Parts: sequence; C-alpha cells; structure tokens
Amino acid sequence: MYGSWNLIKQYFPETNTQKLALGIIQKFGKEEIERQLGEIEIDNSIPFEKSLKKFKENKITYKQLCKEISECYQ
Repeated sequence: MYGSWNLIKQYFPETNTQKLALGIIQKFGKEEIERQLGEIEIDNSIPFEKSLKKFKENKITYKQLCKEISECYQ
C-alpha cells in the first residue's frame, strides 16, 4: 500500500516532508490529526478471499479464479 507521503516523494521529490508535516501539525493541531486518524477505518480484507479459498481447496480452476478476481474489480 502507498500513502500520500509516497505520492509527494514520487512526484514532488524536492518537498521537505518533515517541514510539510510540521506545517500540517501547526495548522490543525496534533489532537485534531490524531482524532481524525482514529476515525479512519482500514479495510484489510481481500475482495476475492472466498475465491482464493475455493482455488486452494481445488474447487475451482485457475482460469475460474482469474475470472472471479477480475469480476471483483469491475
């Protein structure tokens, strides 16, 4: 997974991310940032987990697995 810092480093390599982070903290406050981060729900589930399990149990073929995975992203 990549985050916003990766994007900044990739496309704006001249940006001093430490200075940027300090500016964000000064603008919003540490408590507000921590509060908002605490509200972020991270979804670590794999959308095709059931299909992968069926494949591992030899219930579907590799071709069927690929089809089901592609359907998860449509």
